[in-house]
Amino acid sequence: MRAFQPSYAWDCFVASDPDLSRLKMGLRALLGMGLTLVVLAVLGQLLHQPTSLGMVGMMVGMMTSVSVQDPLPPQERITLLCVPGVAAAAVCLGAISAPNLVVSSLLFLGVTFLVVSARRFGPRGTALGTIAFMTFFFALFVHASAAQLPWMLASVGVGSAVAFGVRTWLIPERALSALRRTLRVYRRSISLLLAELAQVLPSQEGRRREKRIRRAFRWVNEGAMEVEQHLERVPPEGLAPGLSKEEIRERLLEMELAAERLASSVYQGLTQNGLTPSERQDLQAKVATLWRESRGIHSPPAESGPQAIASQDASAAATKIESALNKLREVMARPFGAHSGARPSHASGPPLPPQEEAAEEAGPASKPLKLHASTRQAIQATVAGGLAMIAGHALSSTRWYWAVVASFVVFNRASTRGDILLRAWHRALGTVVGVMAGLLLATVVSGHRDIEIALLFACAFLGFYLLRVSYAWMVFWFTTLLVVLYSLTGRYSPDLLYLRLWETLAGASIGALVAVVLLPSRTRVRVWQTSADVLRSVASSLDVVAAPPGPTNGRLIVERVRRIDTQLREVRESARPLIDRMFFVGQDTRRLVHALASIAFFVRHLEPLGPLSTTEENALRMTAAGLAEKARMLASVLEEGGTGLPPDLGVTPPQRLEDKPPGNAKTPPPLSLWLERIDAALMELHDLIRGIHGQKEDSTAHATSLPSR
Repeated sequence: MRAFQPSYAWDCFVASDPDLSRLKMGLRALLGMGLTLVVLAVLGQLLHQPTSLGMVGMMVGMMTSVSVQDPLPPQERITLLCVPGVAAAAVCLGAISAPNLVVSSLLFLGVTFLVVSARRFGPRGTALGTIAFMTFFFALFVHASAAQLPWMLASVGVGSAVAFGVRTWLIPERALSALRRTLRVYRRSISLLLAELAQVLPSQEGRRREKRIRRAFRWVNEGAMEVEQHLERVPPEGLAPGLSKEEIRERLLEMELAAERLASSVYQGLTQNGLTPSERQDLQAKVATLWRESRGIHSPPAESGPQAIASQDASAAATKIESALNKLREVMARPFGAHSGARPSHASGPPLPPQEEAAEEAGPASKPLKLHASTRQAIQATVAGGLAMIAGHALSSTRWYWAVVASFVVFNRASTRGDILLRAWHRALGTVVGVMAGLLLATVVSGHRDIEIALLFACAFLGFYLLRVSYAWMVFWFTTLLVVLYSLTGRYSPDLLYLRLWETLAGASIGALVAVVLLPSRTRVRVWQTSADVLRSVASSLDVVAAPPGPTNGRLIVERVRRIDTQLREVRESARPLIDRMFFVGQDTRRLVHALASIAFFVRHLEPLGPLSTTEENALRMTAAGLAEKARMLASVLEEGGTGLPPDLGVTPPQRLEDKPPGNAKTPPPLSLWLERIDAALMELHDLIRGIHGQKEDSTAHATSLPSR
């Protein structure tokens, strides 16, 4: 049903970059490099200075425009003001040490250690460290001398000023406009989910259908989290009168849950073959109608025909989908700020007991102090840099720095052994493909100066625009940029590209080898630690269900859900090297992430206790408390590396959940159904951990739900 064509494609594009952060990054790099180059070209002609030495300013303008990632504008401006001093110091150090190979090499290693260690100070330390490394490297690259320092320092000042102007005035971060945009994109992500559901309803696909639903709903979840991030940066007085941040958060969650329930209902109806062909056709038409309403498209009059859903003969699956669809329509039609009592909270008292809050934030206090992650990485990067120097000199005495830079960048924004190996692979892959593309490109555009200049800026933009999509894409475009730059300056030769290829492969391989051998941080350990955080947050949410009734606190519910969402995202990020690598597939890790996503899905739908008998209410509270203890026990087992796992988790107190309390002739309340599924998912997770440790894995019930996000 891709009659949605242009609007569908546009929604996909918009949902992939909700706040335009990738587009902004590419444009900032483009403007930072381009404006600095123009200013330096004019000043170079007036002062009779070579353009090559002024390129350090162009690098500062480009790197500063994209490297500064402080969350708030005041913090960002402080970092931007620190850039000239840090870059100038690095350039001076490099120019003074450049004549002596031994001294410059030792200082290079010292700078590497310091800039990687600076990552412990957060975004500011990471940005300033990266700029210091690149400017020191450039001073060695051009063999700068003390006599050339004034012009190089002037170019650093120009690049810093341009970057400040780009970040502050040309493409600033405006919290309120970003919030408004992400809210619009959030509604479009729900429209995308509706479009996908309308397409899968009549289809007989299996695996592909699941992937499409999962991808579409992940856009919804990621969009909600983007709104949350920008909402934190907006002052309360910036919102519309009568609208509070808490109301926006509650509405976001309400819309997300309504969309999630619809997707889950469709997925269950399709996988269980609970829909007749006529019901599929009728539901597809109704989902498409809601899609058109969400996009502001006029819906044509409905054709007369059998009303499969309205009849008493409708299947339970169709009725459930119809109900979820009506609920989503109702929620989407309500403007922000309209009060909704659809999801009252069942929380009472403080969010967490003080001792548990401290434990969640600081982690177990009984563990001995370990080497700080940034210090460990600094040691690894320094050793890798030293070995890369030796290998680089063996390949070329004049181009050895390519190997050093390759060994350094594989440690950038990587925390585990798997992350580093994945970045090394992307670095090598991007360089190989980039060199092949560069050889082809050089034969086509060589001699066409205007085309070469245009390609230079296009490669810089695409490299930074695609950085968050794949590191390999960034390496590819920057390798192509280097080819164009050499062609533009008349230094291009195939042998030079082949040398860069071998130097990069040597540096990336050394970085990967050092990450495996020296002070390694295992990816699986990181995955299990982040998984334990998810389970503890799940236990805290179950504690809220088990708590005695009290005053409502809607904000508490939203905060707990978003905490689990954020932690689940961290699990996926840390598990990516084990799941997405090309030659080995970590099925156990994939199943672990799926099990945690299922548990998070069930917890998000826990409803408050309605009017129940005292016996039933107490039974449900005791059940929630028992499940919370199970989640905490599994979290402790994961943190300890799987040791101390009991043979089974036992029966959830006080009884089997499907056994209804006496005197209740109706079906169990929705809360008990979600608690049943949480219990089954925790059992599945328990058996999975047993299987990972080579123990006998029992068969477990697999709860049907929306596929893992």
